[in-house]
Amino acid sequence: MILKNELPEPTSIHWHGLEIPKEQDGAAGHTQPAVMPGESFVYEFTLYQTGTFLYHSGFNMMKQDHMGLVGFVVVHPKEYAQPIDRDFAIMLQEWAFLPGNPYLDLVTMEFNWFTFNGKSAPDIPVLTVNQGERVRIRFGNMSMDSHPIHVHGYAWQVVGTEGGPIPESAQWPGATVNVPPGTTRDVEFVAWNPGLWRLHCHKLHHIINAHADVPMGIMGHGGMFTLVHVIPGDPDAPWTHPRQKEKRS
Repeated sequence: MILKNELPEPTSIHWHGLEIPKEQDGAAGHTQPAVMPGESFVYEFTLYQTGTFLYHSGFNMMKQDHMGLVGFVVVHPKEYAQPIDRDFAIMLQEWAFLPGNPYLDLVTMEFNWFTFNGKSAPDIPVLTVNQGERVRIRFGNMSMDSHPIHVHGYAWQVVGTEGGPIPESAQWPGATVNVPPGTTRDVEFVAWNPGLWRLHCHKLHHIINAHADVPMGIMGHGGMFTLVHVIPGDPDAPWTHPRQKEKRS
C-alpha cells in the first residue's frame, strides 16, 4: 500500500491487530520516520491473519485521528466455514462542536455529536437484508468512549475481535456488544425475524446529537441510531420462531 501525504503536516499509518514487521508499524518517530508533506511511503507486508482490523494515523494522533484519519482493514479467509450473505462495517466515532464554531474541539471529553461511518441519524443508511440471509456486522471504535451496540429482534453471536476470529467454542450470544476504544467486534446472525429493527448505541445520550442545556421534551433519535430492515420472504406467513420448528422436528 502506498501512502501519499497530501496533508500540510507529517503523517503515517499505524495498524491495530496486524502482526507485521516493526518497520511497517507506522508509529512515527519510533518504528519509522514520519511521512513529510508531499512525500510517499510504501507499506508492504504479508497477511497471515484474517479478521477485522483497524488503521489510524501514527503521527499527531490527537488531531489526525480525531479528525477522521481512521478506517478498517478487512482480511477475508480464502473460504468461510459459513458463507456470509451480507457483510457490513460500521465505524464508531464521536465529535465535540462548540456553539458557533465550525472546527472540532480536540481537547475535551464533552462530546456532543456521535456517528456511524461519519453520519448521524436520521441520515445513516438502513442495513437492508433478506429473510434467511446470514449477516455479519463489523464494528470498529476509534472514539474515546466505549459503545455498547444493541440490536432489537435478535440475539447475535460475537464471532471476532481485532485479534481475529473467535473459535466457535468460545463465541457468545447476546443482543448488545460493548466495543471499547481501539477495538473491533464482529457479530453474526441469521435474519430469520422479518421487520424493521433498531440498531443503536445504548448509552442513551449517544443517540441524541447536538446536546443542549434545555428543558427535556420529546427528543428525536439522532447520533448512533439506525435500522436493520429484514425483508420477509413471504409477507403473509405467520410469525414463527426457529425453535418452534426444532421442537416439531
